[in-house]
Amino acid sequence: MVNRRALMATAVGMGALMLSGCVPWSTQGRVNRAAESVGGVESSELEVGRGGSFSPQITGRIHCAVGVSELEDVLDAAWEQVVTALRDMEGGEREVGSVAAVGDDGSELGVSRWIPPEERNYIAVAHFFERYGLE
Repeated sequence: MVNRRALMATAVGMGALMLSGCVPWSTQGRVNRAAESVGGVESSELEVGRGGSFSPQITGRIHCAVGVSELEDVLDAAWEQVVTALRDMEGGEREVGSVAAVGDDGSELGVSRWIPPEERNYIAVAHFFERYGLE
């Protein structure tokens, strides 16, 4: 027989957790909505989760309705929104994995392009703060 009090306490606890924004899918939804708020972005498939080294990581693709000539500008605007959202939610420690924009012509650009090659072994969200004036 199910204990009603235990069931109610579990439901209340899960509701509070979801409302607090502490669940990964909440963060994931917020960063995808941030990217999708930019003109030229069709959809965002960014995944917010754990990396192979057990550090929090963001990876995925931002699908854009532009060709190669406009792709960098759209990616830059979308990534600024994502970085701002992540900073506001959790700071800048999250690791940036493979994140790229894909244009409607099949072209692809990654956000690592804005990080000097010698610094690409480990990229965190905070590495983009200066670029977007978020320090």
